[in-house]
Amino acid sequence: MSIEYVEVKYKEFGNLMEELVSRIKDSGQKFSHVYGIPRGGLAIAIHLVHHLDARLILESDDFHVLSRNKEHNILIADDVCDSGKTLYGVSALNNFTTCTLHVKPRRKFTPSFYLFEVPDNYWIRYPWESQVNGINKSYMFK
Repeated sequence: MSIEYVEVKYKEFGNLMEELVSRIKDSGQKFSHVYGIPRGGLAIAIHLVHHLDARLILESDDFHVLSRNKEHNILIADDVCDSGKTLYGVSALNNFTTCTLHVKPRRKFTPSFYLFEVPDNYWIRYPWESQVNGINKSYMFK
């Protein structure tokens, strides 16, 4: 299976974020904080806090402290749910709400909110990423 490179430009990212914000707002859920999985989720989290009237969690230590307090409703953001291991690992203990722009069929975890499922061989390059170097092909095709 060959890798298909998909580039998301800033304008498309803006459109994707409008749709994600709309879906989250339509759900009626309110979030006190948003945590972006480093690195891909940070740009999404920053966008979300501006539209959901929530606070951004920047440090993982702050995330762990806030997550112990049930008064806080935390949304976990990432760009793509590939295998699902990262999102599952962060959200499983506290059953956090999660969101991504894209998911892949091979995932073992499905985010609470996502926009599109893309094939497993897609390598998505978001606007904040540099060149398409250093892809771990063995990871992609496990």
